[in-house]
Amino acid sequence: MNQAGGSAQQTDGLDAASERIDLRALLASSQVNDVLDELDRELIGLKPLKARVRDIASLLLIERARAQLGLVAGSPSLHMSFTGNPGTGKTTVAKKMGSIFHSLGFLPSDEVVQKDASDLIAQYEGEEAKAIAGVRAKYFDDFAMTKELHFFTL
Repeated sequence: MNQAGGSAQQTDGLDAASERIDLRALLASSQVNDVLDELDRELIGLKPLKARVRDIASLLLIERARAQLGLVAGSPSLHMSFTGNPGTGKTTVAKKMGSIFHSLGFLPSDEVVQKDASDLIAQYEGEEAKAIAGVRAKYFDDFAMTKELHFFTL
């Protein structure tokens, strides 16, 4: 017993004996492993990239478990940048990340919205901010991906 009369196993207001989460069951119910298996099948090699995707999925799984326990400290930043030559799997990986975010409850849908530089360029100089704000407002709760931004010069 501690001084307050509670259990010695009590930490941050949670009783360790009654507040447990089965991470294996949480992972299985999220279908994240299915997405990771698809990524392994669809992309040959790229072991460091696949390991990083698994690390991010693990972090998000822990964040979901923390939320279920009421231990939310804030949403993790989910902004990412995929760079590389054409045909290297950037779009495939971005779509899989969208599926992982959705499976773990960080996005309302697994749809990945693809935009390119022409969607962010306005008719007149100086109006790009409005164009970008319009795309952002329309797809704020979705996984939006911009492609071929090397054509977009500032």
